[in-house]
Amino acid sequence: MAFLADENCYKVHMVRSSELLQPFVTGCHIYETLPDKIDICHDIIFPAWTTIRFIMPGGKVMISLDGEEYRDIPIMAMFGPLSLLVRAQGLPGRIIGCGVTPLGFARLFNFPANQCANRVLNLEEIWGARAHFLYSSLKDCETAEMVMAKFEEFFAPIISKLTEKEVKIAKMMNLLTGSHGIEIDRAAQIIGFSKHQFLRNSKKYFGFAPKILLRRSRFLKSILAVASNPTENPITLIDEGYFDYSHFVKDCHYFFQMSPSEFVKLDKPIAMLSMKVMQKLTGNQVQSLQQIKF
Repeated sequence: MAFLADENCYKVHMVRSSELLQPFVTGCHIYETLPDKIDICHDIIFPAWTTIRFIMPGGKVMISLDGEEYRDIPIMAMFGPLSLLVRAQGLPGRIIGCGVTPLGFARLFNFPANQCANRVLNLEEIWGARAHFLYSSLKDCETAEMVMAKFEEFFAPIISKLTEKEVKIAKMMNLLTGSHGIEIDRAAQIIGFSKHQFLRNSKKYFGFAPKILLRRSRFLKSILAVASNPTENPITLIDEGYFDYSHFVKDCHYFFQMSPSEFVKLDKPIAMLSMKVMQKLTGNQVQSLQQIKF
């Protein structure tokens, strides 16, 4: 199933992966900015699981993470798992990418996720000729369905039945995105890990300690509710796990480096379109809140 959002000079097109690939790759996206209507696009990237992105010929993207100076990203880029908001700006063009789950990360990359957390790496340096092959195969794809077919073909070798440990990791992902009020000891018990195993696997597969991931899920659900309902009192929209509104504001400064009101006012056209399409496609507005079916 595919969804397309087209607004002014921006287009967002998304398709979910096949049922067999979904535990590893959530789906694909095409972001497009039309060159005859805009010179530079300013936007954001939400905290997320790992994402692979290819900048098509003629395009250019610069990012700022945690207040640093803007810098160019590679045309074949691997965004590691993100706990922080990324500010982005770029020239008009097309970006083609796909979301990778923690299970997919472990099958696609031979290093732990915490080594690339809140970082953007050059995919060419990791995959070499395989990255070039995938990039070349995507250049002439006009629709997200065509893109998804290329990704399905490329990722076919990683598709196989989940191991017993991977089933635990999948359950862990669903718990970390859906049960953010739970205590770590209880979460480990539910999954069948010791507390030490739970902490170690959280960093290895997800990139961060579980407390950060639980806070991230709680915050994202709250800020998205606030942003989607600007005329309502934000105090009534945030998660009940927050002591008060100032507690939520503190989290906003931690994850987004700004206040909730600053975020609502921020120029983010592609991110807003992406949220609409993602909601229709998956039932969640952002990739990091999606759960694995297994």
